[in-house]
This record gives sequence, structure tokens and C-alpha cells, in this order.
Amino acid sequence: MKLVNLSVFAADLINQLRKQFGTKDVVVTEDAIRIANEIARKATEEYGHDFKALGEVGKDNGVLLGELAGFSDDVTTTLADVKKRIYDDILSMLFNDAHAKWGHATSLAGVLPKDENAGYMQYTGLGFRSNATFTSVIHYVKISDNMVSEEAKFDKTKVVTANNNTKALQEKLDLAQSTYENAVKASQEAKSAVQSAQTVYTNAETALANARTHLSDLLGNKIDVPALEKALANAQSKLEMILRHCKLLRNHLLLLSQMLLTKLRLLLKLKQLLRLLRLNSQLLTNLLLQPKVNWKSLLKLMM
Repeated sequence: MKLVNLSVFAADLINQLRKQFGTKDVVVTEDAIRIANEIARKATEEYGHDFKALGEVGKDNGVLLGELAGFSDDVTTTLADVKKRIYDDILSMLFNDAHAKWGHATSLAGVLPKDENAGYMQYTGLGFRSNATFTSVIHYVKISDNMVSEEAKFDKTKVVTANNNTKALQEKLDLAQSTYENAVKASQEAKSAVQSAQTVYTNAETALANARTHLSDLLGNKIDVPALEKALANAQSKLEMILRHCKLLRNHLLLLSQMLLTKLRLLLKLKQLLRLLRLNSQLLTNLLLQPKVNWKSLLKLMM
């Protein structure tokens, strides 16, 4: 993934230049990256192009290869260091290339050679190595359609772009974000568990201290055990007395409730009797008001 990232980074710098010249963008492919690194593994020249390695790798892949190369003895330990090397290489090839009759600069700018049979940088990929003299040697492979044979192993359709590279990086970022969030959650849960454990521990320490104090008091006869036993017996006696009183009170309450129930029933009967008396009184009054009083009926009513 780092090789892909670095090749895309270099291509982006080159294509910014080509946009100014109005020339076609260089394209990064998986096979161009593979071929560039095969050249880097085979190359043995300390400085300059290793044409033997270019020829052998080109023959193995059915492609006539060209390359640009950058050499540096600067310390290169991080990805940012390597990107700086790529940037410096491109600047040097653009503005310090008189010794090569500006061949590196025209390749980067996308200017096509006058000779139609000459190769140019249509596809590229980067290969990396170091040697006893230089800490950083970068091979910028040059491949073009007119240098690819019909039986070539070079597949120009597997293009690597900033977009699909960004997608892979986004997936890594999402995974890293998810891992970070899970780690934060686990950390919070761990902190909560530690706090709970600390509370339990503190309570246990307090209980232990209290127990030690009581034990010390007992061993030092600071607690009057007989007095405590007597107080306990008195409390039990009082409790028994209260329970007896509660029982008596409960019995009294039951008796009172029965008496109230009896009186309530008597009161209901009296109300019924009073209702009958009122009714009979009304009937008696009505009979007395009649012209001819039926005394026999009256007497029966009064009986």
C-alpha cells in the first residue's frame, strides 16, 4: 500500500506540471509499480542507470523499459522523508538537468519525443532501494504503448488512481477510528470498574478499621460487656411487655368492634320501627278524619 501511495503521490506532482504544459497525464498501474520494484531489486549500479537490470526486467515482461532515477544520501526513515525525496527529485530533474540536455525535464513534462520509435513516460510506477553510497535510490519507470509487445505481461488496465487509493486509505481510517472508539469505550469502562473497585476497597478498609477498633476496645476492656448484656435483657423484657400490651389492646379493639356492630344493628332496627310508627300514625290520622270511623279497623290497627 505504501508503494502505491508513493507512486500516486509522484504522479500527482508530475500531472500538476503536465497540466501547465497541456500534455497528457501520466498513469500509475499495478504492473508499472511491480516492474519498477523488480528493477530496484536487480539493479547493482551505485550511481546512474543500471541498463542491464532494465534490459532483463524488460525482457521478462515483454516491454522496452526506460526510467528516471533519483539518488540521495539524506537520512530517510519516515514516509514523509520519502515524499520529500520524491519532491526534491522532481525539482532537480526539472531545473538542474542541463547535463542531460533536459531529457528528464521533457519526460516529466510529457513532451513526446520526435522519434516515434522512442519510449516515453505514459505509464509509471516507483521502485525503491538503497546501496553503500546512497540511502535512497528511487526508480521512476517509463513505459509507453509503443514499447509494449503483443505477448507482454504488462497490464495497462489495472490503473491506480488517487480515488481508489483514497478509498483504501478511508477504509483504513474508518478501521482506525472504530478501533480508537472501542479503545476509548474500553478505557472508560475500565476507569468505571476501577472507581467501583476503589469504592469497595475503601468501604472494606473502613469496615476493617471499625472492626479493629471494636476488637481493641474488647481486648482493652473498654466496653462493659456485662452492662451491655444487662441492657439487652432489659430491652428484651420491655419488648415482651410491649408485645403483651399490644395483644391486650388488640383484644379490646376486637371487643369494641363487636359492641359497635351490635349497636349498629340495633340502631337499624330502631330506624325501621320508627318508619313503621310514622306510617301507622299517618294511617290513623286519615281514619279519624273520615266521617264514619270504622272503630273496629282502628282498634285492629292500634293492636
